[in-house]
Amino acid sequence: MPPKATKPSATISVNVIRPLLPLLQLRGVPLAPLLTRHRIALALFESEESRIPVEQGYAFVDDAALMLGEPDLGLLAAEQSPLGTMGVPAYAISASDTLGDAYRRLTRLHRLIMDIGAVELVEDGDRARLAVRLPTSPDRVYRQVAEGYLLGWLRRGRELTGVAWSPRVVRFRHAQPDKLDNHQRLFRAPLLFGESVDEIEFDRSLLALRIRSAEPGLAKILDRYADEMLERLPRADDFAGRVRQAVVKLGVGTSPTLWQIARSFHMTARTLQRRLSEEKLSFRRLVDDGRRDLAMRYVVRDDLSIAEVGQLAGFDSATSFHRAFRRWTGMTPARYRATQKT
Repeated sequence: MPPKATKPSATISVNVIRPLLPLLQLRGVPLAPLLTRHRIALALFESEESRIPVEQGYAFVDDAALMLGEPDLGLLAAEQSPLGTMGVPAYAISASDTLGDAYRRLTRLHRLIMDIGAVELVEDGDRARLAVRLPTSPDRVYRQVAEGYLLGWLRRGRELTGVAWSPRVVRFRHAQPDKLDNHQRLFRAPLLFGESVDEIEFDRSLLALRIRSAEPGLAKILDRYADEMLERLPRADDFAGRVRQAVVKLGVGTSPTLWQIARSFHMTARTLQRRLSEEKLSFRRLVDDGRRDLAMRYVVRDDLSIAEVGQLAGFDSATSFHRAFRRWTGMTPARYRATQKT
């Protein structure tokens, strides 16, 4: 009897921990024993596509912070890491036209960095929020990852535009640390802790800032290469991801209900709601994600009118579709379609 197939575990790119290595060497920490203890081969860092299990990467980060006695390790690593540390996502973002384009690419390519959670760019009135949502408890090691992630993309936003902009506010899920010197120096914004999300909130007008290294042709080539990488990436047993897939599958031309999705999983609506609550997920948000996936899939097709795209994505009016599409991308469906042809 053949062995039972196992589902792939969630993974992160070695680029997540790569910035820690120079810091460890600078502080005199021997790398080889530390990497060996966490079963991470040094040869993995020779390829930007190398990945390790999330738990393994998190344990390495936590151990490094404890060995250095540095509670702000995530921030310091993000401050000192070169612009291209995150591999293909970083290169694609550097070739983007505007800051908005760059952050939208990040939301799509986040899975190349870590295939848990998601990055969201929310545009609301004169404000925008770049949020990272990781389905783990805000413990000691989570703090390193969340702080480093937010600062890393804030820093890249500043360097790529040449504008030393500051957020309106920065929110963290974890509790407030004893010292905030590095946070205040690097974020240069009001800081809130114990919040429901990790995010930077800033003026929406900043999304129009031009990227100094913009290369539209190169960006499209990198997009295609990134899409191929995403296709090759094994999917972990991600319950939220499977729910999103069910929403997309059932949502063509309609807005699926909690009961319909629960039935597709052979469970009650109450059980599905409990599972989502355990993972701190909102069914409404998952439906919105599914609609966005459908809209982005169909809006580039010339054989469909914009009105038909809205209907296929489950919207009952053109107004609500246009409003949602602007919230997702910062532009109208027609303008977005035009940008994909240039």
